[in-house]
Amino acid sequence: MAQIHLRTNGFWRVANNYATITVIGLLSLVSACSHYDFSINDNVVYTPKALFQNYHITDSNLASCIEQTISDNKITRALDLTRLRCTHAGITTLGGIETFYGLIQLDLRDNTITEIKVLEKLSRLEVVLLGNNNISDIAPLLHLLKLVELDLEENPTKDCQSMKQLNRAVEENNGLLLTPPSCTP
Repeated sequence: MAQIHLRTNGFWRVANNYATITVIGLLSLVSACSHYDFSINDNVVYTPKALFQNYHITDSNLASCIEQTISDNKITRALDLTRLRCTHAGITTLGGIETFYGLIQLDLRDNTITEIKVLEKLSRLEVVLLGNNNISDIAPLLHLLKLVELDLEENPTKDCQSMKQLNRAVEENNGLLLTPPSCTP
């Protein structure tokens, strides 16, 4: 039988390893079952937080992607959703995404998005991947001061002045900007 020695007030005390293993086992059980209620003698002692549901996304494909991400990552608050990857998802609009103001990384490559004005409200964004969409107005991205990576390749933008400003801002953050051929700096 294994024993653990604990020193208390200068004296050695021997503790039974089985008690320690039992406590560790119970803690593991509770953490492994974090999405279940935990009760002892019919008294609920732990109820997990509900997944975040207080949002409305206008595009059904984006809504499905967000719902899956919330479920996979056990998101309980809008702020906790920091990374969203919805590539090749058939997304056309971004209405409602501003609810998730904690987003730091956003990957929406290979969709048919045309309007990105709502992204200017997501000031924490550092990585925005929008390659291969139908975006022509990139000016809303000028509000994103923390950008370190921006992909706008394969978009029909002709706003090369905004692209130059974005390039300077991203370079100041030691970042990378991938531009469409129409505005290669």
